Amino acid sequence: MKKTKQAIEKPVKRMTQRELSRHQREQRQQRILLVVGAVVLVSVLGILLFGYWREAIHKGSEPIVKVNGQPVSVTTYAKVLGFQQYMLDQQIEYFQRIAGRAQSTSSAGKEDPNEKLLAQYAQQQVQFLGQQRARLEGDTVEQLIDDELSRQEATKRGLTVTAEEVDAEIAREYASSQAEQGTPITNTTQATPTPTATPSASMANEQLRKSLSSIGILSEQEFRRWIIEPKLWREKLEKVMEEEVPRSGEQVRASEIVTETEEQAKQALERALRGEDFATLATELSKDATTKAKGGDLGWLPRGVEAKEIDEALFSLKPGEIYPKVVSSYGQFYVLKVEERAENREISAEHLSQLKSTALSRWLQSQKPPEGKSIEYFLSWEKTKWARDYIAKHLKAR
Repeated sequence: MKKTKQAIEKPVKRMTQRELSRHQREQRQQRILLVVGAVVLVSVLGILLFGYWREAIHKGSEPIVKVNGQPVSVTTYAKVLGFQQYMLDQQIEYFQRIAGRAQSTSSAGKEDPNEKLLAQYAQQQVQFLGQQRARLEGDTVEQLIDDELSRQEATKRGLTVTAEEVDAEIAREYASSQAEQGTPITNTTQATPTPTATPSASMANEQLRKSLSSIGILSEQEFRRWIIEPKLWREKLEKVMEEEVPRSGEQVRASEIVTETEEQAKQALERALRGEDFATLATELSKDATTKAKGGDLGWLPRGVEAKEIDEALFSLKPGEIYPKVVSSYGQFYVLKVEERAENREISAEHLSQLKSTALSRWLQSQKPPEGKSIEYFLSWEKTKWARDYIAKHLKAR
């Protein structure tokens, strides 16, 4: 047995100094390679994680706009935009079904004049809503700005929006959707009939949660914060601003000649400046049926009832003066004259109503560039793409 063990065991050969040195060098090289590999791996992972953080998290937290220093994040923009897209798509699909049903009835030889009119109306709505859909990315930015401006101004004036008021608004939306036979509660953009009874807040909130869950882009809290609350802020602020509209103010009695082309307007202006009677020219040349018969007379006008371009031109003139340039507004061309001017005249009921209904929109416009300095835009192609990708990933219903 001893012999066998000796036969099996082999003496360990000792390394020479040269071999030991080479072995130690190889081990050091292996350790260096492992360290370098680990550093490279950590660096790559760091780059990937940073890229993910920047694109998936940080990009979403960046502002798309600031309103008086208050940022509106790209994520907020993406969520509201996705929701608005969904709502418009639902309406477009609804009117497409109506148009298709009417066309099917006509094709089956059962043509009904009422169905034909309904189909035409539905097709017009599809076209109109499609145009809205195409502008929605830019319009949503402006909507978020208006919402934040309204919230800030309403808060400054001591106005509040309570959770109970939000619940009541949601309940009204739910009642309206029931009256419209199944239209989702989240369809806040459609005109709604007055409900006969308001459901309980719990019932409305449950329906809201189901609807939002099926859509997938907004949580209940976000829906309340970004859809319902802004609506209530604006309604309250609008009422306050309506009461602040003055009952009298500076006015001009003006006349106009309206043409379809700039060349026609230039020719009319030249004739008026040469001394031809303005009223006669308006009767002969104006395309506005309402004022044409009155020699172009617009009556007394306070600031704010006409388009901005027309307003600025008229209130720069003295009595008897004709504005020396053609004014373009809403696709038409104007030659303008001021007949009289009053520094403080009572505003007519018609114009007062118009000024009240546009008080909030005019104030909002005054807060935006170039007049206002409270808005900072941070729009970019990268942020728009991020928002589109976010919507594609999170919007469940299509």
